[in-house]
Amino acid sequence: MYNEIIETIILKELKQNPDKYYSIQKLKKLINFKRHTYDQLKETLTKMRKRELLLYINKKYKLFDELKAKQKRYKYKETLIGTVDATPLARDKSYIFVRTDVEDIYVDIEDINGSVHEDTVVIEVKKDKRDRKSGKILEVKKRKRDNIVGDIIEYNNKFILIPDNSKIHLSFNIDKINNAKNGQKVILKINNWINGPSGDVIEILGKASDPAIKILGVIKHFDIPLEFPKDVIKEVNLINENITQHEINKRYDFRDIETFTIDPSSAKDFDDAISLVENKDEYIIYTHIADVSHYVNIKSKIFEEATERCNSFYFPKKVIPMIPPRLSNKICSLRPNEDKLVLSVITRMNKKFDITDQRVVEGIINSDYRFNYDEIDNYFNNKEHNIPDGVNNTLDTMLKISNNLNKKRYIKGYIHFELPEVEFIFDDYGEIINLNRSKETDSHKLIENFMLLANEYIAELLSKKAKATIFRIHDTPDYRKLQKIKNILSNYDIDFYINKNLNQCVQNVLYNICGKDEHRVFDKMILRSLRKAKYSIENKGHFGLGDKFYTHFTSPIRRLCDLVVHHQIKRFVIQKNSKPKFSIEDLKRMSYNSSDQEVKAMQAERDVNTKNVNAFMKNKIGEEYIGIIFNIDYENIYVELDDIPVVGKIEIKSLIDDIYSLDKLSMILHGRKINNNFKLTDKLLVKIINVGNEITFEIVKK
Repeated sequence: MYNEIIETIILKELKQNPDKYYSIQKLKKLINFKRHTYDQLKETLTKMRKRELLLYINKKYKLFDELKAKQKRYKYKETLIGTVDATPLARDKSYIFVRTDVEDIYVDIEDINGSVHEDTVVIEVKKDKRDRKSGKILEVKKRKRDNIVGDIIEYNNKFILIPDNSKIHLSFNIDKINNAKNGQKVILKINNWINGPSGDVIEILGKASDPAIKILGVIKHFDIPLEFPKDVIKEVNLINENITQHEINKRYDFRDIETFTIDPSSAKDFDDAISLVENKDEYIIYTHIADVSHYVNIKSKIFEEATERCNSFYFPKKVIPMIPPRLSNKICSLRPNEDKLVLSVITRMNKKFDITDQRVVEGIINSDYRFNYDEIDNYFNNKEHNIPDGVNNTLDTMLKISNNLNKKRYIKGYIHFELPEVEFIFDDYGEIINLNRSKETDSHKLIENFMLLANEYIAELLSKKAKATIFRIHDTPDYRKLQKIKNILSNYDIDFYINKNLNQCVQNVLYNICGKDEHRVFDKMILRSLRKAKYSIENKGHFGLGDKFYTHFTSPIRRLCDLVVHHQIKRFVIQKNSKPKFSIEDLKRMSYNSSDQEVKAMQAERDVNTKNVNAFMKNKIGEEYIGIIFNIDYENIYVELDDIPVVGKIEIKSLIDDIYSLDKLSMILHGRKINNNFKLTDKLLVKIINVGNEITFEIVKK
């Protein structure tokens, strides 16, 4: 039977998320089934579809909007709205994908209808005789960007712009060059997308070949704000950095406890500091986190700007902060020998390393030392160091605690990947002189473990105290993807047993390849098969950590969600006020935006790193290196070099000694004539022959 209350609940939810698709199971969770039945829900959904309130596609429901008009206009059986992913075009392929809430649709380049990467489009979905789906873009619903960053080149007495982003496959005519010159990097405002897209130069960034200008181009492409609005700076300048005696009296005074920070040597924003007190029967661990919420009110312009940025952006030699530098680098930063306000998680642990008690309090500290990771690791590894004698015993005990926390985390299900990042070595003039692989050392693990102690506790605490909060979630893997990985690994004599305890399954296979060449290949492959971690008000646990409750609390200087969690701790735990500071809608919006901005930050940082690596490797053309095959597709063999963290491709069409075909199930490239096979983990001697958007190798010796 149709039920008006059910309709009202559904419409309210769908109007808040107009582009989202809902299964009947998701809608079922919205309904209070103590008062309503499943049959009422089904009947109500049927009536709503007939009244054209809902769109029903692939067994999922969506708010009915202008899609109906487009369906009638184009007279197609099925249309969807999605986002263009032109990554294949950047790899010289002749198709794109349109990512929709329902599924990803293949589109041939002839059917993209002037759309470019990340545009929102209306797509017609069709099937061939073999029931394979493909699409045709009917209309660009919304352009992702009207400003394009790129290089000016002169061609046939005309100036055109070649976009920096290789996923934007078009070139653009320049209508007004506005004093820009050939070989400069500029921003072009697009005035016309039809019949040869064109626009006007609105900003000249500088010489396109300048490495610093290349990085600026990435920042501008991702529309990352380099400056703070004037009203935000005005607010920051009015903040009194002096701590009153009244404020000190309200807080726990930890200034007499030995405290220090451990960060990268280049860091300026110190979010966290640690202390340790050892008694006869217990360890007391203090995780002190900068109390940014004391200075940043949720109704302030500073907080409003933080909700737009959501996180800081970190590039080699450059940081774009979430909150202005006077706060991030000075007032809030836990610099040594300065009184600083903190939120401190106090963890009591017995001598068996079991947690006996935890609590969070407002505190004040005065950090005694500012250490970097290298200094601490030199001490741990008995190398030359400058650690004061009085700190030695504290560090030794901290390392012992950290090692035991590691063991407990693995038992719980913590999944550890060996995935080193690129470290750039600069000379005194800011030029890159070498590339290294980062290492996860004992000092990194120590800080990670102490921060996890705080994050896990705060997550569970707020799950009880707050009606809603922001969790950091990592959903369980897709079984089908794990099965695919298992099939590939079986061809390389690596066992991957899949059972109900998926954490243990992944742990086992990673343990078996740890320290071997295989880990450089299969760690990445397994990680790609897992879902991405994100922020959500719906707690689904954190698969990668093996945690039922997890949030981000320890970096409020550089992450919005941490700052929001701090405000909630102040309200619900310290002030014991039951009235929430944020509505559920606010928390949802900030969770979604923070997840989105996190992806943006990763993409921007990856693009900058790629440009830096390629600039460094241009001087290496003709040189030979040993590398390992870590991926193969139908067109390329991908190799990671041993000596430096550089990835390049070998075009399969360049292999003229045989006719090759790829067995996708085993990831082995078979030679049909002389049986010259290439497989993952093979070592090759390669020569660098070209450095463009990608680095190209040729095989010297297998």
